[in-house]
Amino acid sequence: MGTKMYGPMTSPGDGGSLIPLPARVLGVVTVGLAVVSLTAYGVYCSLAGDSMNTTVLQLVAGTVALGLVLVAWDELTDFFESSRP
Repeated sequence: MGTKMYGPMTSPGDGGSLIPLPARVLGVVTVGLAVVSLTAYGVYCSLAGDSMNTTVLQLVAGTVALGLVLVAWDELTDFFESSRP
């Protein structure tokens, strides 16, 4: 029995990425999920009559920041690759 190869195996040292999606897509999805989660949490708090927890707001802010960093990373990578001679 042999093993099947479904595609070339690359490692980050070979120019491959550990993330199977482009960083821009992953960043936009991360920010979108954070916004949806915060909206749902806000609706829950308003219906339950509770105040929003500071820890939850800090986690959402950190997740949004991570998404923005991923988008910026991909944009900068594209910029520097296109300016390479």
